[in-house]
Amino acid sequence: MKLKHLIIVLLVSVFYITACSEQELQQATKDLEQVTEEVEKATETKTEEKPVQKEAKIGKMGEEVQVDYLSYKVTKAEIFTEMGTSIFGKETNGKFVKVYLDITNNAKETKQIFTPRFKLVDNQDRQFDRVADDILYIADGLELGKQLQPSLTASGAIVFELPKDSEDLKLVIRGDWVSTSEVTIELSNIKDIGKDTTQKYIISGIQEIYASQGQKINDKHIEAIVREMFSKVKIKDSGDSEYLLGQLVDKLDILKSNEMLKKQGFDAYLGGNIG
Repeated sequence: MKLKHLIIVLLVSVFYITACSEQELQQATKDLEQVTEEVEKATETKTEEKPVQKEAKIGKMGEEVQVDYLSYKVTKAEIFTEMGTSIFGKETNGKFVKVYLDITNNAKETKQIFTPRFKLVDNQDRQFDRVADDILYIADGLELGKQLQPSLTASGAIVFELPKDSEDLKLVIRGDWVSTSEVTIELSNIKDIGKDTTQKYIISGIQEIYASQGQKINDKHIEAIVREMFSKVKIKDSGDSEYLLGQLVDKLDILKSNEMLKKQGFDAYLGGNIG
């Protein structure tokens, strides 16, 4: 059956070629070559086209930039190698970079601020996360999981640890966990202060109060109290965690548990400084 079909096709082809004049065959061949050439050109053009890249949003210090429902403004940045106090301090053989932020909630409902929103990128495209325990050593740290009410602004600082050769720093701010929004802020006029002493201001203030009443307390006792004050948060929304509403929890435990809950697809819990 197949052989019969093949013979019929060959006979029809011979008949068609025989029926065509030499001039018609030449014209058909020319038309075919022209169509082939046009197809090849179209294919080459499509191959040469580069994919359209999404233009990155770049802002500068002092400018307000929008990421989803929150707006951010970097007010200043500092570099130092030590933070905390003489008893409860932290040092680095690289450098700490402290970034001060104002964050405004433009949504019509309460939102939260989480650490994974921020990364610092240097001139070698290395990416650095916030120091997990920075709020134990600075008095003005941005609260992890802080609730931000509509139309209100929160201020605070975040600290990154970098090698000494990191230059041309950029703060990358991302949206929520499922958001693809991203803004880059170029850091400039970064002041080298040698050592961050924000907690010392609190200790000095406490000492002045006691001194005005004729009392003298050793600094190490006050430092221990201040460290304890800044190392705990009060649970405001337990989410899927095991913590209870109003419970005081160590901030380092919050960081670990919060990350674990996120990886498992559960809701995080929210905390805030004791106050």
